[in-house]
Amino acid sequence: MTKTITKALFLLFAGILLTGCDPNEYKPGAEMYTHQFTVEEEHWVWNQLYKRYEYIWYWDEMDDYMYEQGVVSAGVYMWEKTSDGRQDYEVLRSLPFVHTYPDRSVNYTRTIGFDISGKYISFYLQSSDLSQTNAAPQSLAFKVTLFYEK
Repeated sequence: MTKTITKALFLLFAGILLTGCDPNEYKPGAEMYTHQFTVEEEHWVWNQLYKRYEYIWYWDEMDDYMYEQGVVSAGVYMWEKTSDGRQDYEVLRSLPFVHTYPDRSVNYTRTIGFDISGKYISFYLQSSDLSQTNAAPQSLAFKVTLFYEK
């Protein structure tokens, strides 16, 4: 019995070691750029075509190679309340972030997201009813990180 368990554990660990990681998957020397900034309420612009508020940010460090080969992660800092409603605390929410708001008998959502095109990143606020009023902008703090292989 002990030999059978020992053999099974040996085969299990050998299988994990042999198939666990392809050396080509790990990229030593990967680069990372991080930017944190705040978009003030007055800097959001209404985009009539997409029915959303936008702030377009020019990322100078981004080049064609990074755009084609890299990965971008973005988040927005939000203030939440504890369950008893007495204390605020900061949370970094990954984008896109979708929040549901009750509005009388109908719920609607507001999405905070981003799109990338070359050196430009467009952050946006959009409500599910596509109204300019429900997506009204506010000052928001963002964190954007680019990962790419050298």
